[in-house]
Amino acid sequence: NMRERFLCYREMWNWIRTYRTDLWNDLILAGDYLLSPNRNLLRKLDRTYSRFDSLVSAGETFIYVDQDTMETEVFGDRIIIPFLEKEGLYDGVPSDDEMAIKELERLRRSGANFIVLARPAFWWLDYYSDFSSYIRTRFNCALKSNRLIVFDLRKSVAASLG
Repeated sequence: NMRERFLCYREMWNWIRTYRTDLWNDLILAGDYLLSPNRNLLRKLDRTYSRFDSLVSAGETFIYVDQDTMETEVFGDRIIIPFLEKEGLYDGVPSDDEMAIKELERLRRSGANFIVLARPAFWWLDYYSDFSSYIRTRFNCALKSNRLIVFDLRKSVAASLG
């Protein structure tokens, strides 16, 4: 009926108004990606990826938080561990902060040198506030852009202070 459709459209409009900046940025990102014949246009256009390249060497292992939504070929010859991970595959989001922290430390002990949060997962830093506090107070934020946030897990900031 017309009233239900109106209410639905109003909800959609409110959502679009709330998230319009993120939507616009995502559309630009998608357009750049789709217009690239070899899918490397992002690397050429965005300094973020060149900064990432100088930070994380080929062959290095990093944890990638993106909710399994983005292509990973822009990262080249690096070993990518999805977060959460089970048998090498993406296994969903953590049930709580404690699970996220335990999984981070498990992967860190197994050789992951960085944790990389991609734009689709930036909300984690708000939603998982204890996890966010944990990584922000213990590890150096090596790169922060509108597309990636990278924490260096090789050396704990807390350990170097104490």
